[in-house]
Amino acid sequence: MAGKTDTFENATLNVLRGNAPTPPAGLWLGCFSTMPADDGSGGVELSGGGYARQPITFSAPSAGQMANSGELLFGEASADYPKTVAAGLWDAASGGNLWEFDWLGTGQTWKPFTAEATGDIFTAPGHGFSNGHEVVLSAEIAGVLPTGVAAATLYYVIAAALDTFKLSLTLGGAAINLTVAGSGLVRRVIPQTPVIGDRLRFKAGTVVVMEA
Repeated sequence: MAGKTDTFENATLNVLRGNAPTPPAGLWLGCFSTMPADDGSGGVELSGGGYARQPITFSAPSAGQMANSGELLFGEASADYPKTVAAGLWDAASGGNLWEFDWLGTGQTWKPFTAEATGDIFTAPGHGFSNGHEVVLSAEIAGVLPTGVAAATLYYVIAAALDTFKLSLTLGGAAINLTVAGSGLVRRVIPQTPVIGDRLRFKAGTVVVMEA
């Protein structure tokens, strides 16, 4: 997880003021159908259907990151859940403060891209995407997104080639019309969509928290 909430960042900054932060008494992993903002607002956490946050523990950090020390198995779903696209760490089993969050997809990394309005083509050398993959975009660090797409929105890859691709709002649908060129970052998201009888599952070592 690379997304730090304001709660996490403020606690870290207070160290520089000589104020040691109080560590959470425990941490719980929860899941989102809509990604939250940095202040913890706006995200839609799963609810009902037997869903409940799961307590999580981590192995000792190494090389600036740490991972969950054991498998996390959520309760059996008694109703279909919406597409689950992100996960986060809270300091309480319900309510509480959100500290970290990230899109689902272990090992997925942000890749820089450029996009041209002519042809609606995105270029990201060696991107590794295939048609039907779901991706999100970000303008942080890397520029201004092309007009026609937005950050933190799931898109489907179409017309995938070695270094280029197009995006659609639907699986196998029409390419999004880009009206102004732009650039940014792109990464794959691998959602989970539990139906009745299924369980959300995170194997040991798959919930990774990084220092930045």
